[in-house]
Amino acid sequence: MAIKFNYILINTLFVLGLSFTSCDDMLRPNQIGVQTVDATFTDFSGSLAAVNGLYGVMNNGNWFSSSLLQIDQASDDVTNGSILIAAYSAIDYFELVEDNSISYNLWDGFYKIIYRANVIIERVPQVKFPTLSSKNSAGLLFENQFLGEAYFMRAFSYYNMVRLFGDVPLHLNEIIATSEINIPRSSATLVYTAIISDLEKAGDLLPPTYSNTGKGNEKGRVTKWAAKSLLADVYLTLQQYDKAKLLALEVIQKSNRKLVPNYSDLFAKGIEGKENSDESLSYGAKS
Repeated sequence: MAIKFNYILINTLFVLGLSFTSCDDMLRPNQIGVQTVDATFTDFSGSLAAVNGLYGVMNNGNWFSSSLLQIDQASDDVTNGSILIAAYSAIDYFELVEDNSISYNLWDGFYKIIYRANVIIERVPQVKFPTLSSKNSAGLLFENQFLGEAYFMRAFSYYNMVRLFGDVPLHLNEIIATSEINIPRSSATLVYTAIISDLEKAGDLLPPTYSNTGKGNEKGRVTKWAAKSLLADVYLTLQQYDKAKLLALEVIQKSNRKLVPNYSDLFAKGIEGKENSDESLSYGAKS
């Protein structure tokens, strides 16, 4: 009986020993199949992929059509059609509740963009790009372009959010700890101040045009003219008309943009559509 008891005791202590030595590893497992932030911002390709991720949220057709465009439900521009969906009807009749899926998706999508922008703004300056990948098609540093795209997209997100929700939590740094996620709302005044600052930086950092040759030079990315145009719109919203006028005139006079002959040309025709027309501020603009 003593031998059997000792055998059980030894095995029990052995199992307990394994538990104490490995519990920390079990609670902090290595991420497998997940690209971490640290592993992403090590070279040009990783940084470019992160910047492309800013556009990825809006490239989600479901988010864009089902959420962003559906804010027009509150006007006479859009109707539900023959299929009545409660979430859309609530917007149409100004009867929003906390769990409205359209509002949630908008909030969630914009904060995904904001988080990614914050990471890019803090991480890209730490990456050393090789000489051959250091400049874009406009002869400007890719580092500045990537930062400009991040500032623009963060401002674009907050500009939509402050107009939809009023005071919102203002995240301007990369979230490291879970305690940093839920922060109080900032006043709309502070949010607009951050938006203007971001767009001014974006206007200085972004190239005036892209050649569509090589990665990172694709047409359709935001340009300095897109940043200045959005900033003019912000000033219009704030009723600062003199500032809006100056920026709008700068874009009109220097961007070489012009209206297309037919209004219908702005809308998609066939699979490829009519993207990047002469009206696009992200196509062929000249400094």
